[in-house]
Amino acid sequence: VKPFVVEVSDWGETQRITAIGGRYEPSDAQIGHALAGWIRDVRSKSIDPIAIRLRQKPDRRDLDLCVMPLTVDSDYRDWMAVTGTRKPESGAVAAHAGAQVFFSFAIDPESETFRKFGEFSARNLSGLQANSMAWVGDSFSVYLDNSFFWKAMQAGEAREFIMANYLRIPVGVRIASRSSVQLALFLSAMRAYVNDSAPDLLTWEQRKHGDKSYVAVISKTDDDVQGSLFYAALNKALILSLDEKVLQQAIDRESDGAVATKDHL
Repeated sequence: VKPFVVEVSDWGETQRITAIGGRYEPSDAQIGHALAGWIRDVRSKSIDPIAIRLRQKPDRRDLDLCVMPLTVDSDYRDWMAVTGTRKPESGAVAAHAGAQVFFSFAIDPESETFRKFGEFSARNLSGLQANSMAWVGDSFSVYLDNSFFWKAMQAGEAREFIMANYLRIPVGVRIASRSSVQLALFLSAMRAYVNDSAPDLLTWEQRKHGDKSYVAVISKTDDDVQGSLFYAALNKALILSLDEKVLQQAIDRESDGAVATKDHL
């Protein structure tokens, strides 16, 4: 097989065909043309500065990711609609001891996304004001805690185990709250809406953990996959979990003031 170099114009017209007898050395003009085309193609893409800081500790690894969207058509614009441009006043919530996976990020309750969701919920949930999400604070966290669930999953067929027990995954969600009164009104409206929509499917039980109360939402039906939702409306946050022990541990951290925060990139 004898190789050839085929030069074409910008219009696709063949300019010159040269047989390669040895190593092909492009001219400076050809190199400049190829480089200019590469730069033009790169600049036409939505490429934003990304900074990553990785901390290696004896008991865990921390990954801090920071993205600064600069382009108008950035892929992160939808995410920015939720996080906004403000940072949490006390720093984003940091991972606690026992968390296997932990995600935390800032949210902007005044953003367009929250405004639309607040208007939607106000239309559908009676008793709410125009801005039903006014209770939401400045950070959101979701995490997976250490639990017997993971040991049981490793002991058998992982996929089948998760499919049969996905409503028992030890996941926790923490939403910062800036108004206890508005949070209480929101939860009351949600409960009334669910009871009106499906009055015979769920039971709401108030339980105690120490001096703090929380609610267990339990299914009345005999489904193949049984699960419950537990939530606690506290002074500074709404905590939700599918695992009661995960919720109780979160209540202890909030009560003891042990919710760690830190500054990010």
